[in-house]
Amino acid sequence: MSKTLLWAALFCGLFLGLRSYPVAVQGLDSEKLFWSHKRQWPADYALVLAGDSRVYRGVSPAAMAKVLPGMRIANYGFSSVALAPAYLGTAVEKLDPAAAVRVLVIGVTPFSLTPRASRDSGFLLVEPVPPVELWVRWRLRTYLDAFSPVWPKSFRPIFQGARNAAGQGFFLGHEDGWIASDWEPRNPEYALEGYRLNLTDNQVSPAQVAELMAWIRGVAGSGIKVFGFRPPNTRAMVALEDSVGNFDAKAFVTAFEQAGGKWLPIPGDAYETYDGSHLTAAAAETFSVELAGRIRQELNRRETP
Repeated sequence: MSKTLLWAALFCGLFLGLRSYPVAVQGLDSEKLFWSHKRQWPADYALVLAGDSRVYRGVSPAAMAKVLPGMRIANYGFSSVALAPAYLGTAVEKLDPAAAVRVLVIGVTPFSLTPRASRDSGFLLVEPVPPVELWVRWRLRTYLDAFSPVWPKSFRPIFQGARNAAGQGFFLGHEDGWIASDWEPRNPEYALEGYRLNLTDNQVSPAQVAELMAWIRGVAGSGIKVFGFRPPNTRAMVALEDSVGNFDAKAFVTAFEQAGGKWLPIPGDAYETYDGSHLTAAAAETFSVELAGRIRQELNRRETP
């Protein structure tokens, strides 16, 4: 083999080796692509997570997969999303109809049951992209990535960003839909006043709760296993949401299970938040393992005669 061919072969081998490591993509366009791609995922998963930012920042499918091996898991959370059939129906569409078990896991926050969430849902704000164009842009990204810094394979990052506003924010999007996030300096009381203002004239809607329960009843009746949980948070935030948001947690859980879902009790303040609303990246991974363990217990219990 000539020296030219030898060097070419070595270069190709190195290039392909690097390409086996997902890499970070910078900029706002990559973030928009992240949400558009998530919105248009195929029906390819056995377990899909649904909910607002406390879900997409708080649950890592990769960490869950350590406890649920062999199960394809995706985080389909969106910002300020309303837990309404229009959104949850598309989450169900991401479930693989050929999967032995199909599981929908809903992270419930009081805000996701309010009129404002229905009106301003981040899910509705995602710009539609024609399937062919989306496929081309997504594939092109993987080639352009070769010129970006290489990240450890386990991270699977899609975009990263830092934002300044009385501190330093860190956001890292992953291909499975999780966004690892953190903020310095951490302040577990930071989000309280914002939520107080958001919920004062925007309380949990009984009509939206009833609509959700009717929808769960139909989905659970179709054979899909529906689990619900309240994303962990500070005691102060939970108390504020229940009182100002007029959220009756006990009645909600009862209605959820009567509709055919299974509620997963989660220790509310056992995990660190950086703003009183969202888990740190490290806490999210730890919580994801516990959440997956509780789901595995329930699946095994239902399979046992």
